[in-house]
Amino acid sequence: MKRIILLVAIVFTTVFNAIPEDAVHRLDNELIKSFFRQQKELLIKKTEFLKFNSFLDDLSMRESSMNPDTFNTLGYIGEFQFGKLALKDVGLDSITFKNFKKNPKIFPKKLQRKAVTKLIKLNVMRLKISIKKYKGRYVKNIKITERGLIGASHIAGAGN
Repeated sequence: MKRIILLVAIVFTTVFNAIPEDAVHRLDNELIKSFFRQQKELLIKKTEFLKFNSFLDDLSMRESSMNPDTFNTLGYIGEFQFGKLALKDVGLDSITFKNFKKNPKIFPKKLQRKAVTKLIKLNVMRLKISIKKYKGRYVKNIKITERGLIGASHIAGAGN
């Protein structure tokens, strides 16, 4: 056993010493750079996730005071006030105003969050040209933002 450990130590030392010191230094720098790149990417993803959730919370507050069981007289339901067309867009046209009014549990909060995420993705695709054209411009001293365009598309529909 001692011979094996000694042999491994000799081989490791020989191989390690055969690598020029500046190459080891370059390797260390590349590993460090790679590590920090990965950490930066993770931080960006986490920040984007938190911003998106904050956006959903703001939208929910504006639409329903964050109440997933609410409905209004115009036929809009849930936390994000889904209409018939929005529900159809996300493949949930089986959920109707009438059924939801009888039993809001048919459209639970978690499903509403998934549905609004899907709807926002669809709207972003539909708004791609408008976002590119108007983002950063000012209308009546109000800066047009991607977030604002997405919010407006949720309320009025992406085509409006």
